[in-house]
Amino acid sequence: VYAEDFFARAQPSNAFDMVALLPGFRLIEGDVEVRGYSGAAGNILVDGQRPASKAETLETMLRRIPASRVLRIELIRAGTPGYDMQGYPLLANIVLKSGSKLAGRLEGEYALYRHGFRGPRGSAQISFDRGGHVVELFGAAYREIDDEHGFGSRNRFAGDSTPLRLADYFQPEGTDVLEGTLAYRQPLFGGTLRLHGLVQDKRMFANIGYDIRFPAAQTILGSERNHTRTYEAGLRF
Repeated sequence: VYAEDFFARAQPSNAFDMVALLPGFRLIEGDVEVRGYSGAAGNILVDGQRPASKAETLETMLRRIPASRVLRIELIRAGTPGYDMQGYPLLANIVLKSGSKLAGRLEGEYALYRHGFRGPRGSAQISFDRGGHVVELFGAAYREIDDEHGFGSRNRFAGDSTPLRLADYFQPEGTDVLEGTLAYRQPLFGGTLRLHGLVQDKRMFANIGYDIRFPAAQTILGSERNHTRTYEAGLRF
């Protein structure tokens, strides 16, 4: 068991930062491509239960939990009674503080990249806990810049190093994201009722181009667009 004072020196801002400090533990995301829920689970529990959402990553969920809400984190090893390990040798159980409390958080950031690209991000979260009845709302709008391709050159040469083509290449790409989640839980008939919903809108863009300088000046342009929407609703008891 790792209580609040174990993490105090590092001054974590959220549960994700706290999990990163656990000795011998590595966060493993679930496989969201598998059919069904159980096979998609990672190695994180919150109050003894796996997070209800399948479409949302564990990292995203953990970053939304302020460190001030975490009472302690328990490392659960294989063979501990009462836990379905889902094949993992180690689980981290994040135990949250209880009590009547209204809490919220606003975040904003603005990233500047070379070649004129920008990555703004804004998010808001509010949660209310009253006697085990917990309501959580979250919304975010942001742009992710993918640096997999970027800018450079694509030249071609013959075997004797004679240039066949000299060209500058560019492929800036990213994704504009809008997302919102709603979660609710309460004790019910000796168990816990959990409801959740998620809406996510992603617009991916990529602008591809060649500026050929040799053997003849030429510009070749292309683009790629991909628009996806994700809806998720769940009920667990």
